[in-house]
Amino acid sequence: MNGSMLPRSPKLDRRFALQVLGGAAMSAGGFAPALTFSAFASEAAIAASAGSGGRLEGGVLDPSWPPPRPIDVLVPEAQGGHANSLCKALDPRLKAAFALSVNYRYRTDAVPADLLQEFSRASLDGASLAYVDNRALVVDGYLNPGAHFSANDLQPVTWLGVRPLIVCTNRRVIAKGLREVFAGASERPGIVTFASSGRGSAGHLAGQAMCYAAGVEMLHVPYASDREAIVAAVANEVQLILLDPVLAVPEIRARRLRPLAVTSAAPLEALSEIRTAASQGLKGFEVVQWAGFAAPKGVPTTIINKMHRVLNRAIEDHDTQHDLAKAWWQPVGEGPQAFGAMIKAENERWGGLLKRMGLVRGS
Repeated sequence: MNGSMLPRSPKLDRRFALQVLGGAAMSAGGFAPALTFSAFASEAAIAASAGSGGRLEGGVLDPSWPPPRPIDVLVPEAQGGHANSLCKALDPRLKAAFALSVNYRYRTDAVPADLLQEFSRASLDGASLAYVDNRALVVDGYLNPGAHFSANDLQPVTWLGVRPLIVCTNRRVIAKGLREVFAGASERPGIVTFASSGRGSAGHLAGQAMCYAAGVEMLHVPYASDREAIVAAVANEVQLILLDPVLAVPEIRARRLRPLAVTSAAPLEALSEIRTAASQGLKGFEVVQWAGFAAPKGVPTTIINKMHRVLNRAIEDHDTQHDLAKAWWQPVGEGPQAFGAMIKAENERWGGLLKRMGLVRGS
């Protein structure tokens, strides 16, 4: 895939930070220069610190962290999923920073909530991290209220990045933008349809949020997978589909689907012709997928802050941002407090919406 996404900046503004969402979750060229972090501790410095039995305070290594064992990162999804591109972009810089190996454990042997509950009991020495996203820390908690895990069982470390969705239609639909779609839906409630990969998926939640914002009624048609939903949209079985750029861009470039809007606040740099939903009558509308790293609750704040500094340096690295752009991730790099505030705001925002959608069991 060619093209890139222009980062707003390594750190998004607070308004944007508190309005993001997502649902459940990929080149470069023409992309703004990124911040480059200062050099990591050299091999000589590492050797010198090892000789003193400690780590370098003020550099990457310090007397209390990282621990003398590999960093273990739990990723509660299959390798090759949404998390894979983000973790691959960070991996070379993290391994250099920690001066240790970083092990990524992709697991699908249990639902994310159960895996994260297990992770919440991991060692508190700072050697354990978990990949978390809006699906795991927001949506699943409402879809499965009986679960024994919540976002409060973890400590946010670093908000890594966000990725929008693209609203697409097929070549047979004559609407040139969302205003025409909304006009048709207003005239004939429930006739306009949109597809997703299932109830509670990113496409479902974003599509329904768009309907509520526009004050129209469209019929959601769930499919068993993204691929089946795309086939249905191309065949005009449904009129709309909201897709991750990784899935949408190949269909758009092959002229099988036509883009109508992007759900982020700003257009994608490589696809600047696609207008935002907010610019088409949905003032302030913004829906993105987000991801970050968290640690078990109880890890000392000093270690959490040190972990964040290393992660943030990796995110600000030019090569990392190049790799993120190829995967359509927009880097964020916010720390524990901002990440935690965003997660809290997300839960407050989506709790009401999911109840309105009838997805909260027992509501």
